[in-house]
Amino acid sequence: MSGVDIWLIVGARRWGRLMAAELCARLPDDAIVYLQTATPGDPGLQSWLNRTGLRERLRITDRAPVHSPSNTSVAFVVNSAYRHSATIEELLEARYNVVSEKPMTFSAADTRRLVTLAGSLDLRLFCTNTYLFPDYLNLFRRTWPEGERMSRICVTWIDPAGEARHGDAKSYDSGVPVIFDVLPHVANIVAAVYGPIAPGSSEIQVERGGAEVFLTYGCDELTVQAHIARNGEGRKRVVELSGRNSKAMLDFSTEPGTIRVDGGPPGSADPDWPQKERPIGAMLASVLAYFEEGAEDARLSADSAILGNALSDAVAVDYAHQQAAFLARFDRGAVLPSEEADLAYADKESRSIAQRALPFLSPDSPLRLYARG
Repeated sequence: MSGVDIWLIVGARRWGRLMAAELCARLPDDAIVYLQTATPGDPGLQSWLNRTGLRERLRITDRAPVHSPSNTSVAFVVNSAYRHSATIEELLEARYNVVSEKPMTFSAADTRRLVTLAGSLDLRLFCTNTYLFPDYLNLFRRTWPEGERMSRICVTWIDPAGEARHGDAKSYDSGVPVIFDVLPHVANIVAAVYGPIAPGSSEIQVERGGAEVFLTYGCDELTVQAHIARNGEGRKRVVELSGRNSKAMLDFSTEPGTIRVDGGPPGSADPDWPQKERPIGAMLASVLAYFEEGAEDARLSADSAILGNALSDAVAVDYAHQQAAFLARFDRGAVLPSEEADLAYADKESRSIAQRALPFLSPDSPLRLYARG
């Protein structure tokens, strides 16, 4: 490994800008990072460049720089999630190694296809897998009593209607249903506190027009329950472990969070957190270590992305049918005042998929069942 000649970030919204700033902080002062966006003159982007002092470090472009056969090029894909698959394929064919934000694609079959393509071109395809990098999940796992069988994991992931993260307002993409947005995180959290599992039987209940989902799936003797939601009253991130004789809970709504075991007093999930690199920094350090030194890090593996895909694959058809039935019910009659917000959410998701995501979806995507323009 001899380092990277071209660094490219595809996507210039909140997460792309954060990635750009973090990457610049880890590269030599004379290193240039390309930031690709369809709107290079966007006033918000230009204001951000001035505010952060990164104008001299970043080159704003509307297309990927041409790769030279003698160069090593690396692209981070952080644009709209429904574009990830097409963007990754284009970059691989342009001879870029790729690091994709979750979800890498909207199906396990599509992710495997891209992994095969990368291998055939002797390129690397990584996934950011952000929640495999903080230590607090591994430290939480170590609190579980040795010899005690874990029988249930409950994950609660709720995002508020509006919040600021890393200094910027955070919002969700209405063209990306919550199951594709959050279930990759759920799969990684379960992998961190128990081990990687593929869903066996699964059941999903869709509420609030798709803004809230209750999911149960099983594997061998373990049951996983997930409650995920958007537009909640506050940010909530909780993992609960249960066995015959033990219970443990991690609340990392504010990182690194607190751990409580068997009803005892809460303690810090990671007392050394203030001295440690944040998850995005640790992820970038692993990417740099690979391309500079050849150091492999399993946390970047596309296998973890496929775990998330398998989970969304297991429930996507049921999710789409429930959304379609919900929208059809309102087509036939009046909307109660208590249901207006739910209908607005479902209708916006349906139209966003039809108007923006549809050209990037596979012909057999379940989302086509309720997309309407």
